[in-house]
Amino acid sequence: MHGDYGKNGQLGNGMQSNSNVPVKVEGITNIIKIDAYKSRSIALSNDGNVYAWGEGLSNLPIRMIFPERIVDISGELVLTETGKVYKLTDTTKTIEGLPNIAKISCGVSYNLALSTDGILFKWSTGKTEGIEENIYEISAGNSTGILETEDRKIYELGTILEEIKIEEEIEEIACGEGTHQAIVAKDGFVWNKGTNTSGELATGDTVNKSEYTKVGITFISSNFEKVYLEVGEQTTITAKLENSLNLKIDIVDENQDNFTLTPKKEGSLKIDGKTVTAIEYGSTIIEITHNSTGTRKEVTIVVVVKMESIVQGFKNIDLGDGEYTVVINGQEYLVELINYYDNVRYSLDADQTEKTISLGDNTEEYKTLVVKYHNNLVIDEGVTVTANTVNDLTYKKGMYLCVLRKHRK
Repeated sequence: MHGDYGKNGQLGNGMQSNSNVPVKVEGITNIIKIDAYKSRSIALSNDGNVYAWGEGLSNLPIRMIFPERIVDISGELVLTETGKVYKLTDTTKTIEGLPNIAKISCGVSYNLALSTDGILFKWSTGKTEGIEENIYEISAGNSTGILETEDRKIYELGTILEEIKIEEEIEEIACGEGTHQAIVAKDGFVWNKGTNTSGELATGDTVNKSEYTKVGITFISSNFEKVYLEVGEQTTITAKLENSLNLKIDIVDENQDNFTLTPKKEGSLKIDGKTVTAIEYGSTIIEITHNSTGTRKEVTIVVVVKMESIVQGFKNIDLGDGEYTVVINGQEYLVELINYYDNVRYSLDADQTEKTISLGDNTEEYKTLVVKYHNNLVIDEGVTVTANTVNDLTYKKGMYLCVLRKHRK
C-alpha cells in the first residue's frame, strides 16, 4: 500500500495523482520485500520475481525479467541467487566488479555491496572500490553509510571509516535517502543521528544531532496522573513499567508487587498496599517506584470538597475555617472559608464616616472567599464589606456571604 506523492505513477494504481490515504496495489501477490526509492517502487515475491512501477516505468506494476531468480532488492539494485547484481532498469547485464555478492544496499550518492567473504564494495558513477574489514551488515544512505563487522563493531562510511560507539550492543543499522541514520540496539531501543529540522529523529525537538542519540525511555505509566477524593473515599493505584519507541518490548513489568508507593506528605492519606484512602483535606504527591530498576513517577491525590455549586455547597456543608479545594464538574477551585458563630454587626465608627470592612487573608493568591454567618448579620448604612486587598490589589476571584439565620427586627 502507498500514500502521498503519485505524480510519477509510484503509487501503482494506474493514476498519476497524489493520495493522502493508503492505496492498495493490485496485481501482485506473495510479496516478501518492498522498497521505495526516489520516484519508483519495487517489490519482490517469494518465487523470485521482481515488480516495479513509477518514474520511467509504468503507472501499474510490471514484472522485470532477469536471467536468474532474484533473492534481494534495494532501491534500483537487484541481487540474484548466484550473487550477481543488476540495475533495475538494465536487465541485460550485471554490474561489473562485484563477485559473489551476498547483500546489497542502494544509497543516494553511492551504492554498497557485500561479498560472501565479507569484502565491501562501494561504487557510484565511477569505479568500484573494495574495502576489506570482515563486514557483516551494510546500509547506504545519503552521502554516508553504516557498516557492521562480524565482531559487532559499527562504522560510519564517509571519507574514512569511523567507528561508532554507543552504550549498547548493536543489532540493526539503517540509512535512508534523507540525511539521518538509525541504529537499533540489542535491547530494542533506537539511536538516531543527523538532520532533525522536521523532528525526524524523534528526540522530542528539532535540533540536529552530530552524535547518535537514544530515542525513547523506560518509564512508569499509571492509571491516573491526578485524582480528586473526598474524605473517606478510596482509590487504587496501578502501575506499569513501559518502554517508549522500543522495537522489541512495550510492557516491561506490570506485576503490582514490584512497585512501591511512598507519600511525600504524612497524615492526609492512608496507604494499604495499592489502595489509598483520603483522611484529611489537602494535596499529596505519591511517588511510585519500580523496585528493581529504581524508576520513579509521581502522581497527585487531592482531597477535596465535591459540590454542584459553591453557593449551595458551602451553605449545606459544615466545615471549619481554612483553605479547601473545591471540585465542581471536574473544575478545581481554591476557596478560603471563614465562619462566624455569634451575631455580627458591621457599624460605623464614632465619627459616622463611611467605613470599609475587609475580610480574608493577606496571601497573593487568587481564591474565592466564602464567609458563613451562622447567626444574625447586620450591615449598617455606609459600611462596605469587601475582600481584603494586598498592595492595592484584591487577590480574590469572588466573595460569597452566606447568612444561615435571617435577621429579625
